[in-house]
Amino acid sequence: MKIGIVAPGILQDVVYGTNKQLLSTILHLMEHLPHSDIIILTERGKFPISNDILNVFQIKYLKKGLYNEKLQSFIEISKIIKKEKFDVIYVRNSISFSIISALLEKLTNVPVIHHIDTINYPTSINEFLSAFMLFKKIKTPNLFDNKIHSFKFILKWSLSNVTQLVVTSKYIKCILQKITPNLLNIKIIPPGIYIPNLVTDIFASSKYTLTYFGALAMWRGPLDVITAFSQVAKEKHNVRLMIASPRDDPVTKHYCERIINNLNLNSKIIWKGFCNDIYREILMPSTTICLPFRSYVLDPPLTILEAMATGKPVITTKLGGIQEFIKDGETGFLIDVMDIKALVQKIRMTLLHTESAQEIGKRARERILAMCNWNLVIKEMLKIIKEVARA
Repeated sequence: MKIGIVAPGILQDVVYGTNKQLLSTILHLMEHLPHSDIIILTERGKFPISNDILNVFQIKYLKKGLYNEKLQSFIEISKIIKKEKFDVIYVRNSISFSIISALLEKLTNVPVIHHIDTINYPTSINEFLSAFMLFKKIKTPNLFDNKIHSFKFILKWSLSNVTQLVVTSKYIKCILQKITPNLLNIKIIPPGIYIPNLVTDIFASSKYTLTYFGALAMWRGPLDVITAFSQVAKEKHNVRLMIASPRDDPVTKHYCERIINNLNLNSKIIWKGFCNDIYREILMPSTTICLPFRSYVLDPPLTILEAMATGKPVITTKLGGIQEFIKDGETGFLIDVMDIKALVQKIRMTLLHTESAQEIGKRARERILAMCNWNLVIKEMLKIIKEVARA
């Protein structure tokens, strides 16, 4: 069984979101299949990942960038697929990228598994329309007259013309079925994450530590965390806020720093940048994890799953697939988007009722063990790959 994996942007020194999941999926597949059966199709990275990992991969490099020049790279990928005679193609990307997956399947007659974990729309609709017109050999510019209507029409066609759709949440499945009613070729596989063994040597702390971690961006709600923390800090002196961000939006960081200065919170703030081990350096030393997303792209967000895996109570928002993993008061705490008052109440609850909060954290970890264990996830993924390849 020969698998071709279309993996744009995977060759970087640090990978996030979809590419982080894709890289982990590839590495786990290689534990179960001969390395020669897995070939990655991607462009050369400006910051290649370690050679130790790179040397294990079978890679076909593309001349064109998959994101910057979609149409040209699409044609190039089609030629490689035909030449390599793959049994199945695996793509992990957004809903909109299913257009490329469907066209690849139609042009090459190789069944495609399109794995969706992001719900964003493309930044350039023109590229997708151009690719579709190329396949359909449409020479008139009619599709460009009403781009949004045309895009929805093409998306509906694409979702119906991929052999197998895989999604990471029921929420994404519902979105797909709204776009294309009676869509049957959808299977749900939750994201796989590394679940650490819990160690006691880093738990000892006399202070309550509220933690925000992940990119420092407005849509992730760091300003909400700081605002809520400032109210709790007035009541309880033995508290601190850890802000751990591997990458920052300069505007968001400016506002965060300004609020912290205005509220005289500097002595209670712990700033952390990129960490090699988020579990030992950030999550395990924390008391409560606070991630009040205003919106998000990856569904469900990996940061929430990673926080739950450490057995810590998580406070987050009622958005999308998050609610499939967290039930308020049982496996975490849920609030409405930008509800600062509710956020303060939930923080107080974890601060005042520590035993109850710890029990909630334990149940959260049990849920992640049952749903996001890589052994279970990759078993389901292999089953689907083999079924599609045989078909």
